[in-house]
Amino acid sequence: MTERKQSMPFAPAGERWLASLKTAGRSESTLDCYARDIRDVASASGLSETTQLSTLNQAAIDTIAAAWRRNGICEGTIVRRFSALRGFAAYLVREHGINLSALLSADFPTHPKGMRPPVEEPAIDLLLSENLDEGWRNARDSAVFAIQADAGLTPAETVGLDVESVDLKSRLVRVLDTHLEARIAGFSDRSRDLLKEYLGALPFELAPTDPLFVTSRRTRLHVRTAQISFRRRRIRLGISPQATLMGLRHSAAARLVGDGNPPDVVASALGILDTTAGRYFGRKL
Repeated sequence: MTERKQSMPFAPAGERWLASLKTAGRSESTLDCYARDIRDVASASGLSETTQLSTLNQAAIDTIAAAWRRNGICEGTIVRRFSALRGFAAYLVREHGINLSALLSADFPTHPKGMRPPVEEPAIDLLLSENLDEGWRNARDSAVFAIQADAGLTPAETVGLDVESVDLKSRLVRVLDTHLEARIAGFSDRSRDLLKEYLGALPFELAPTDPLFVTSRRTRLHVRTAQISFRRRRIRLGISPQATLMGLRHSAAARLVGDGNPPDVVASALGILDTTAGRYFGRKL
């Protein structure tokens, strides 16, 4: 079950906001994240009606943030949840004329965006050396990690792939469900073999338009599930806690830079701007 199939608070404005974002081109995985974040805000604040959001002021924001920190929520997640709240509040002001000045003028927590370190190649080799006889889900996870490490996809892009997105013969993947630039990326023989292992191990057939990476219910794998699977394997294999699922994308970028590719090539491969690619070269462009 995806996040959006659960009930949305602040009805009906919550669903209408998500619909407006979809119309604006946001991916399904992005919408799922926004829906989850707004539910987390509603749960923490105890509010369920849009008009009640006018009661959220600086003191309320500080109280919610402090409670999340006590519960062990990382700063990046707190910043992301409040970012979703600000976006929803701006929509309510623009489309419904609700006065949310106290909320929108609040000083929200900020967290410097740092690039997660790339996963080292020996760690990637170890991650992908798991015994595939352990079941099709294990084979699926290996294929997920391999494709992401090779093609430089984000976790959301990886789980957003459909069967027809991948050309095993040419070792190419079309990245279409993305908030970045749509693109075609290549992958290695190892990734091709792991994808074949996974597809061959599935207890059911997938149609070309089906999600590539699925659950036992044949529904699309969720980013959070992939992250949990990565963490469990990392812990089991004794790999550094610094290694993350997103770090596999940065490994692909580091590989491209190490091979002598210029910023525009790296940017094109990752679906980002040339200036953004500068962080992989240790500078701003």
